[in-house]
Amino acid sequence: MASVAGRDQFGATMTVSAPTWSAAPSTVATIGSSGVATGVSPGQATITGTVGSLSAAATLTVTPPSPVLTTLTVSLASATVTAGQATQATASGRDQFGAPIDAGLIVWSVASPAIASINTSGTVTAMGAGQTAIRASSGSIQGTTMLTVIPGPANRLILVTAAAGIVSGVPFTTQPIVSVRDAFGNAVASDNSTAVTMTAGSGATVIGTATRTAVSGQVTFTNLGIGGTVGATFTLTFTSAGLVAASQNVTTVPATFGNGTRIVGTDIPAGLFRSPNATSASCYWARLSGFGGTLAEILANDIGGGPCGGGIANPDSGVESSRSATGTQINGPAPTRPTAPG
Repeated sequence: MASVAGRDQFGATMTVSAPTWSAAPSTVATIGSSGVATGVSPGQATITGTVGSLSAAATLTVTPPSPVLTTLTVSLASATVTAGQATQATASGRDQFGAPIDAGLIVWSVASPAIASINTSGTVTAMGAGQTAIRASSGSIQGTTMLTVIPGPANRLILVTAAAGIVSGVPFTTQPIVSVRDAFGNAVASDNSTAVTMTAGSGATVIGTATRTAVSGQVTFTNLGIGGTVGATFTLTFTSAGLVAASQNVTTVPATFGNGTRIVGTDIPAGLFRSPNATSASCYWARLSGFGGTLAEILANDIGGGPCGGGIANPDSGVESSRSATGTQINGPAPTRPTAPG
């Protein structure tokens, strides 16, 4: 706060009117009409008060403020790491003038703990594929940087879609899908070479293509199924050299079909079937070598009352039935040569 004191020609103090204030240079200090001076930057400024034709001046010295931490800059030894690897985070501080300053006690944290962890010393350990922010805090001042984690090498197989619709002798209604993962469970999307094979264990045979190769880290089976005793439980195991296998237990269910035409090996397996028709009802069955609707394509047929059924042979192309209750597969060997249903 600046002020002026007036004196008369005899040196006695006297009251003066409000002065007009000025400060020069204004890059060092400014002053308001009430005489309040404000420092702008370190240095010296002349404060002048004017009353009428009289002026008085004084020198104001502006000293720099004490430096305080204003910004934190976070850096990583490696901004992109593989899952399982570690990298070091460091934080540097600057004051309000942009000069380096001690950052003080740093508290570390990560935005996504599923992707990485960080200890009190700033050592970052990568786990999940993706990106996360690495954050340093000192009091109310924070700084961040981004860490990118990429999957590690293939380590295991994960069954992401389990096989379902397990009818012996025909493809699963839901085909299995297997994902190639690293040791931390991250999908290895860059993998286009891992070959995965499905086996079904003792007592079962695999039908269809049992080995498939990964595409973008995923193995999708098609037209895959198993043959085995109806009602038995089997273990489907998915393996690839050097990788932890995946597996699931399945139980075969009997195939069923009603009136209409079915393709053998696609809609219905070869085997023995029985339809529980009432005694008064008639039941027609025909085994087919083709689907052109000609008599020559009928391998064998039969019509009769009461429960009916018979065998569908492996070479058969299809089977047709009408006026029949739902036929259900029963355990027993499929015929290998044409035999009339009965």
